Amino acid sequence: MGCRSNLPTPYLPSSDSLPYRLRMYGSVRFTVLRQLDPIHHSALRICTGAFRTSPMESLYIISHQLPLDSRRQKIFALYSFRAQSVRKHPMNHLSLPAGLRRLYAARPSHILPLCERTKMLLHDSDLSNISVQFSDFFTFPPWDIPQFSFLNPFSGFDKSSTAPVTFQQLFHHHRCQYPSFVPIFYRQLEIRWTCWLWCGISI
Repeated sequence: MGCRSNLPTPYLPSSDSLPYRLRMYGSVRFTVLRQLDPIHHSALRICTGAFRTSPMESLYIISHQLPLDSRRQKIFALYSFRAQSVRKHPMNHLSLPAGLRRLYAARPSHILPLCERTKMLLHDSDLSNISVQFSDFFTFPPWDIPQFSFLNPFSGFDKSSTAPVTFQQLFHHHRCQYPSFVPIFYRQLEIRWTCWLWCGISI
């Protein structure tokens, strides 16, 4: 008892949905986020059957859970590395002007922009010199809306009244006629649904 796998399954997704991601957007102060810690601690004590006097450090180890502050920093760092893996991500080219730096330094209650908080976190964690590999999964930035040209050979057929073999024949014919097109598959549960949801894409 006490392993992460023994924690009740409703608690795990609910703990992951706690709003500690809001730190990225600067909408929540650290003092407000700290109010979530007692809730998290109580949940761990209930799930592990620990006494109230048990130290929380031990419960974190037993339940394989990170403190909420450490989990926020982890999510923050993962988001930063994901942004750095995109060549044209806007956050990679943003830099705070010197005038605004002095303004934020004079007003500590004001929250720094995301790019500056990212640099500070990576610097404090000694991760600022890590080389992040680019991931070229897309030939266009995800924040742009590309224009696609596509063919849908199944548009004239009704799923409820058409035999699955008809979709299979259309699928095969289309693949032979346009071998250079890129097929996209969704929910590969049955060949009928796979064929229906398939279309050739030409960018």
